[in-house]
Amino acid sequence: ARWTTVRETPQHLTPTSLGRGVVQGRRPSAPVRQDAAVGRLAGVVVHRLLEQWDFSQDPSKLLGRAAAALQVALEPSDQSHAAAVAESVNELLVAFGQSDAYARLQSSEILGREVPFIMPWGDRQVMEGVIDVIYRLAGEVWVADYKTDAVSTDQAAGRAEQYRVQSEVYKAAVKQGLGTEPRFHFFFLRCGAAIEV
Repeated sequence: ARWTTVRETPQHLTPTSLGRGVVQGRRPSAPVRQDAAVGRLAGVVVHRLLEQWDFSQDPSKLLGRAAAALQVALEPSDQSHAAAVAESVNELLVAFGQSDAYARLQSSEILGREVPFIMPWGDRQVMEGVIDVIYRLAGEVWVADYKTDAVSTDQAAGRAEQYRVQSEVYKAAVKQGLGTEPRFHFFFLRCGAAIEV
């Protein structure tokens, strides 16, 4: 029975797969809806922009870099979505640039961006992932994850609860790596909400 359990337990996990409960095997692939494809591509572009961005700069300058990031991120097969992705990226960047979440990062010391980690997890498993941003503010270490979900400010706290497992994994990784207990925010970029969990 133990052998069967070990064989059926995946060796490698990610915070996303753990949070969705997808730990055994892969989900069957389904056709990608256009709005889902646009959302995914907009998320990729925004993450790439924010990975390199100097938060002390005026956030309106982010829009000037969006076109170049789109060119790099979109594959030839994605070109049919280019206009919709560009519009989505611009909406995200305008909302985020005007938010308290952006102001937090602007006044923080950025410790790391797109920080990869790998650590032991569960029963002989390995957890690996990438943390969007780690920063220090008012003497505390914070971990933040950018979310591009289409939610309103009123819906953001409920959506953050759906991602709680991901936040616990990231906090554990930072605690192991830096030896300090971090705090955690989800930054919902479309509505500019920062939700602590």
